[in-house]
Amino acid sequence: MKNFSLPIVVILLLALPACGSAEETKGESLTHIHGLSYSLSKPGDLYISTHHGLLHMSGEREWTWIGEEQERHDLMGFSIINKETMISSGHPAPSSHLQDPLGIIKSNDGGQTWEPVALHGEADFHLLEANSLNNRMYGIDAANSEFFRTDNSGESWEAIQTEGFPEDLHEVNALVSHYLQPAHLLAGTKKGIYKSLDGGKSWKKLHQDKTFSGAVNDRHNSEQVYAYMPGNGLGLMKSKDFGHTWESMDFRLNDDNFVTFIDVHPENPEEISIATSNESIYQTQDGGETWESLVIEGTTQDK
Repeated sequence: MKNFSLPIVVILLLALPACGSAEETKGESLTHIHGLSYSLSKPGDLYISTHHGLLHMSGEREWTWIGEEQERHDLMGFSIINKETMISSGHPAPSSHLQDPLGIIKSNDGGQTWEPVALHGEADFHLLEANSLNNRMYGIDAANSEFFRTDNSGESWEAIQTEGFPEDLHEVNALVSHYLQPAHLLAGTKKGIYKSLDGGKSWKKLHQDKTFSGAVNDRHNSEQVYAYMPGNGLGLMKSKDFGHTWESMDFRLNDDNFVTFIDVHPENPEEISIATSNESIYQTQDGGETWESLVIEGTTQDK
């Protein structure tokens, strides 16, 4: 059993001076991890979205804050949808000219600059599920508790009236879509795990006694899902049949900590990275047998 028990410490956010478009850092502190994604153009590199902007980790474990101060937004629902494009939502940086909330914003230059493309000043997507093989995306607008869908990579969005799903969408912890069948969805909620086969219109409960706080569909095996199930001693789990049955990966955190984001290396299925609620990031290179700490309670670790 691989249990991680870390002391609770107070992490102070260091000032992020704007001295160029990318700022290299060692032992940097970060707060409020809002997303974690592998680069599709440089596999092995990681991007971490935070309350104070976008952080990049190279394969050589070099940490860099991306963009000028006015581009370091509070990036919620961050995803990388192809080799050129990042998408996000959230709230603008203090020195930004953009409206609050951001709606849907995109970057085509690795996060250096962001431009609004839809629902600007209207929607605050705390959850975005982007299927990188398709143009289909899903989002939950925290501002208005609405479920949205797009079929053109975020350019325009349709509000979906859901059936059989929790009415209060703030109860939804995470969404994950099937890599090859993007209309198939799983949702981890406070009331259990739900599944939809029609793009979020109708839902059925798969598991009453389980939920997940973070999940990802394995692009190397579209029926395989990794998810973290807090409580009941479950921890990190793997499903080989898109959520119907689950097996333990023998990785558990303290009860006051849980996994919020998971991603799988785009070329190496044995490499998985996870972010947690106490601002830590772990990575495995061997399919979960062993784990290395990349960030411990907000402080980046050198290689």
